[in-house]
Amino acid sequence: MTKDLFTPEEAFSLSNPRAVAYLMEHGAELITGIDETTRAAIHDILVQAMQEGWSYDTTAKAIREQFPEFAVGTPYEHVRSRAHLVAIDESANAYGEADLQQSLEMQARGMDMEKFWLVTGGDICEDCLANAEQGWIPVDEPFSSGHMRYPAHTACRCSMLTRRVGAGA
Repeated sequence: MTKDLFTPEEAFSLSNPRAVAYLMEHGAELITGIDETTRAAIHDILVQAMQEGWSYDTTAKAIREQFPEFAVGTPYEHVRSRAHLVAIDESANAYGEADLQQSLEMQARGMDMEKFWLVTGGDICEDCLANAEQGWIPVDEPFSSGHMRYPAHTACRCSMLTRRVGAGA
């Protein structure tokens, strides 16, 4: 028998299976200046956070509780601490990859898909602005920066929209 309905917990969960899979494979890889023991512990926090749908604040708090040195600031005005930077960047990478993979799967099933680089808030770098200025492009082509999906860099605030070709025309 197939399952037709989601439970309320499933329907309103912030967990994203594709994002969880990405973090299980790549979580904490890009964090610099840490040893492998710290990387493994932060990896586990990130995976748990994604599985349970934690906010950036909750994820950052869990990192700070285990690693107080991550409570210090960052060079980015919109990011409170290194723990927040890790929470934001790792989640953005996971969600970005999940969004891209979902659209690519839809395309593989016969739906022509396209994507749009969405810039949000604050100072916008030249690469992100150029990506947005491209408008809608095929989902399987890179943006002008060479990125297939957001984020383009550390502390990037951008996102990506996807749609079926012709859906918004």
